[in-house]
Amino acid sequence: MKISSIPKDNLATDGSSYLALLSSNADWIARNQEDVEKLRKHQGSALSKLDNESYLAFRNSIEFKHNGLAHASYAPLRSLTISEIAEVFSYFGLSGPYFLDRSDYYCASAGTCSPYREYVCTSAC
Repeated sequence: MKISSIPKDNLATDGSSYLALLSSNADWIARNQEDVEKLRKHQGSALSKLDNESYLAFRNSIEFKHNGLAHASYAPLRSLTISEIAEVFSYFGLSGPYFLDRSDYYCASAGTCSPYREYVCTSAC
């Protein structure tokens, strides 16, 4: 993962655009735990502002499928501003509207998003 400015015009706005982004060779999105660790260590990243307990809770909630984010809890990010939370999920390729649309869903065992508070579930589920 290359940590650079996020190309806002390339963020996914719906499920099909997210799957297309994951199928691309975009090198600016977090696709695995190693990428999340890089974001944590990057000064200026919203993840670098989290205390260790909150960061670990967030990191441990993340599930990756299909080369991208399937689901994650946003509850550990509560100490961040709304803009910073949006920044965190933009590093996974989600636009603000797509994040809001998929909030309060969890990737269930059947590979579908089911209602679940304080999680975000993507089309990669």
